[in-house]
Amino acid sequence: MLYIFFQNILKNTIVPQIIRFINAIENPESKKNLANYFYNEIKNDPYKKIIFEINHIEEIFKFISDIIESNPKIVVIIDEINEKLKNELSPLYKNFDVDIIEFRTFMRENSKCLDDHVHLTESINKNSYSENLNNEKEKMKFKFKIREGMLKHHYLRIREEYREYFPKPGKKFLIETDVGVIETNVTKYYEVSKNLKKWFDAHPELKVGDYVIIEEIEPKKRYKMYIEKSGDKNESY
Repeated sequence: MLYIFFQNILKNTIVPQIIRFINAIENPESKKNLANYFYNEIKNDPYKKIIFEINHIEEIFKFISDIIESNPKIVVIIDEINEKLKNELSPLYKNFDVDIIEFRTFMRENSKCLDDHVHLTESINKNSYSENLNNEKEKMKFKFKIREGMLKHHYLRIREEYREYFPKPGKKFLIETDVGVIETNVTKYYEVSKNLKKWFDAHPELKVGDYVIIEEIEPKKRYKMYIEKSGDKNESY
């Protein structure tokens, strides 16, 4: 997810500034320049490179490019949230994930010491205002009951009713797991198998009858995968 922050801008210029910025980064040349800049920053910093290695991300430039190509999350940080501001931003919710964060500063009376300042804000991931305005529905979760063949050949088969929520066969997407981010795709038989072996190998406790959950993060581009044991739910497929 690409985050774009807007802070300390005049209230009556928020929407025009955001639109101009979005138009700028939609330019293919701008995207290329951004990808090159971030890639060089990572390549020349061993501490940043190790983060990618720990998460088993080998194609760093492609990973960066995929993020830049995704729809950005717009975060507006402002000293006061009111109905007028929310109404002004409401048109953006049709096409973008927008979050408004109130950042307020308090200081002790008659104090000139910066250490006496207290800042009040909230996490960018809470997204409380955009949930109210955008009426964002809960992320989709897909449940896969483990069969013997899946364990043996390291794959998950996508049921027919799930297929519209996954990319078309052959198109790559990413799955976040506890062994790193896995790049994979759906086969023509609607199976997900590419690069999943290392995940299955890392979970010898997985057995027939257990459930694997794939949770949608960004539709048809990025998902999260984890195990839900068969005893946790009474559902079966």
